[in-house]
Amino acid sequence: MKIFTCLMLLFSSSLFSQREHHMRDFEAIRLWEMAQHLELTEEQMASIIRIHRENSELLSQMHSRRSELIEDLKKEISLNSRDENILSLVAEITDIDLTFQEIREKERENMFTVLTPVQKGKFYIFQVEFAKRVREHLSEPR
Repeated sequence: MKIFTCLMLLFSSSLFSQREHHMRDFEAIRLWEMAQHLELTEEQMASIIRIHRENSELLSQMHSRRSELIEDLKKEISLNSRDENILSLVAEITDIDLTFQEIREKERENMFTVLTPVQKGKFYIFQVEFAKRVREHLSEPR
């Protein structure tokens, strides 16, 4: 129950746009299910929440910037803009994607410092199974 309380505090601490709110809800669900799957202790969960929280604002800003760039890219393509303009946007998106990947990698490394070897293995199993469930859910007719 304390883990659930920690998660609620983590994701309800401030007001967000609707998109950010949905992303935070998704992350809360993912962390909750991961805690159950890995059978985390309260101490481990507190550490993982702290690790996750360290970069959440930066990642949110990066997602927003990437969305803006995608919209700019759509506009440039529809206007038949010069290749240099398009390539500049593509390069910036690529940089954001690489930075995002590096941050997530570092987050995983930090998280692994508090997990047992079995929990590390369970983490990878959880990642695959959770992603599969999300894909299945998204492909369901509405």
